[in-house]
Amino acid sequence: MNKSTLSITQYGAVRQILLDRPEALNALNGQMTDDLTDAFLEAQQDDQVKVVLLSGAGRAFWAGADLMEMGSGRAETRHTFQELMMSLIEFSKPLLIAVNGVGVGIGATICGMADAVFMSDQARLRCPFSSLGLTAEACSTVTFSALMGHQRASWFLMSSEWMDANACVEGRTGLGGDSPRRSSRARNGKGTAVSRIAAQLTANHQRLDESAAKGGAHRSNAAREQWPCSADRQSR
Repeated sequence: MNKSTLSITQYGAVRQILLDRPEALNALNGQMTDDLTDAFLEAQQDDQVKVVLLSGAGRAFWAGADLMEMGSGRAETRHTFQELMMSLIEFSKPLLIAVNGVGVGIGATICGMADAVFMSDQARLRCPFSSLGLTAEACSTVTFSALMGHQRASWFLMSSEWMDANACVEGRTGLGGDSPRRSSRARNGKGTAVSRIAAQLTANHQRLDESAAKGGAHRSNAAREQWPCSADRQSR
């Protein structure tokens, strides 16, 4: 199940997708773009997967784009970055993110697309777009405003400053679902809070499956009514 830039593990109905380029701080290169897009498309189609947990290997969660590869012009991909984003926007199952370390660029903005985010005490997020002369990506101008409020989101997206785990959680930004102390084990994607929520979502999703089977309704339609994740991501 593993891909060259990802480590994928199934825990019951929970699929953990681990970004696995620790030597590059899990920076997004062309191969990871393909692997992640395929991983989310596969998880969407697999009825055995009820919840997806995304985290990173090593000391970083996701250090943005691989600037060295971008500068070399060597990247050749089957999927575009836009296709990766669409695989997330259209993902209809609960998506949990465990931020185990530094998250820069896409490593920060993807948090706005999750259904719940848990941060270790080592986690820090930064959106460096304005300092690079770039516009923010991953729907963040919409999702961050919805989560934080317009002014706080604008500051985070335009200031290029770091936001640590305490600021995310205690500042009520919507980007951290639990105390950094209680979620400190999120650095390996198996923190107590993360595991508890994943188990709860899995059980609830299983009940939806059973209810849909008894009522003759298609599973995905029933799940979408109860878990409007895709609709939420599209409207943010």
